[in-house]
Amino acid sequence: MVDINTQILKLNIDEAEEVINIYAERGYTDLILTIPVLQNGSLEGQELIDKFNYLKEKIKNINLYLGNEIYYYFKLIHHLKKGNIFSLNN
Repeated sequence: MVDINTQILKLNIDEAEEVINIYAERGYTDLILTIPVLQNGSLEGQELIDKFNYLKEKIKNINLYLGNEIYYYFKLIHHLKKGNIFSLNN
């Protein structure tokens, strides 16, 4: 099973790890963790990406992927082309 989750990266690292392990115990094989891109186009950033990278390195019982939840705005295509916004698993 696969889930797209918008909340896990907002948790502290211990809570995030615990929640991800619960997903694995319930039979999920893949989990897409998303970072919000706000309606005005501002990017929430590096701290959440660093947390994702740490979790991906540490947790091996479920596949973790990074994505963005995005709202359309006039600079969206620009940010996608520059790689500032993540598509689901790139």
